[in-house]
Amino acid sequence: MATTDTAETVTLEAVRKSPPEDNETFLMLSVGGKVVAYAEVLDLGDEQYVCELAVHHEHHGRGLGTRMLNAVIDTYPDQRIALAAEHFEPPWTGWSTATSGLPVEDLTPWYARHGFIPDPRDDIDGCMVRPARP
Repeated sequence: MATTDTAETVTLEAVRKSPPEDNETFLMLSVGGKVVAYAEVLDLGDEQYVCELAVHHEHHGRGLGTRMLNAVIDTYPDQRIALAAEHFEPPWTGWSTATSGLPVEDLTPWYARHGFIPDPRDDIDGCMVRPARP
């Protein structure tokens, strides 16, 4: 999958981690050739698990997080998608963490707006799931 918006040269692509038997996929969103948002998704067999979804702080408030989440949903439309609605700092990106993303109390309602509900299979706060489309 690779899509490009010409107005701002925004590119979205999915990269399967190698070797081929690895169960990780990265969705990356670039603006002007620079990665500004990404999602890491693990294929767990019965569900896809979003390990990380992050947007560079200089690009907050532009809908890129929503775009990344929609890309995950569109990539796995008929599969259960699970995640933990929690804040994290992506240290491997080299991004400054001076301005972090949404606070934890805002993440749960944000994911809920995209069809995620508390995971009935998990009793840990913040665990959410988007059921597979019938």
